[in-house]
Amino acid sequence: MKELFTKLLLVMFFIGVIRILFKHIFTYISSYVSGSFGFSVIILLIILIISLIATQWFQGLRMSGKHKSIIVIIILLLSV
Repeated sequence: MKELFTKLLLVMFFIGVIRILFKHIFTYISSYVSGSFGFSVIILLIILIISLIATQWFQGLRMSGKHKSIIVIIILLLSV
């Protein structure tokens, strides 16, 4: 149980860092790209990058499938 809690804390820290980085990147890019098309493209790119990073990172973690799926759902909810 302690190991799961430690992994959840790492995931929350990881999510926080990614959200801060993407917030700055998003504001930088959105100042150059205008219109709803550019906005939707940026959102899709951010979600794609987050999912790729999360997939690579979770492959390194040794957890059961149930715990991985719960954490992936949390990341997807926080990234949107």
